[in-house]
Amino acid sequence: MAIVKRKFDPANPVGLTDAQRAHHKALTATQIQAAAEADPDNPPLTEAELAALRPANPVRRARQATGLSQSEFAASYGIGLRRLQDLEQARTKPDSVVISYMAIIEQYPRAIRKVLGKSASMPAGKLPGQKGKNDSDPNKAVVRNSSVSK
Repeated sequence: MAIVKRKFDPANPVGLTDAQRAHHKALTATQIQAAAEADPDNPPLTEAELAALRPANPVRRARQATGLSQSEFAASYGIGLRRLQDLEQARTKPDSVVISYMAIIEQYPRAIRKVLGKSASMPAGKLPGQKGKNDSDPNKAVVRNSSVSK
């Protein structure tokens, strides 16, 4: 196959011809797989390589490591559900604190839940010690046992 060099012109982008579109549409899955395997520059990943891949998104990776749904994860780790969804869908970018928190959750999910004292009745996004509208005594200290285990 010949290498064709073109200069990019934004006013006239290069596209496929009708013949090229028809050829691509006519390809079977077997032909596509054979073409991919024959490409020395970009061979398909093996099953072992695919299994070793980790999601690039640290938020999704941490949640998947826990085996929890988005709503369960959000409630368990004091993260708003919409914020979690925005982070997982890359609508917002996690800052360094979120990335660090996700790495800790990924390594020590049970310990973090124990420290946070999460129960099924605690509303999502509310951490122990945070005061809500109906919380009375603002001077009451929240004391937690700091011993944790994985």
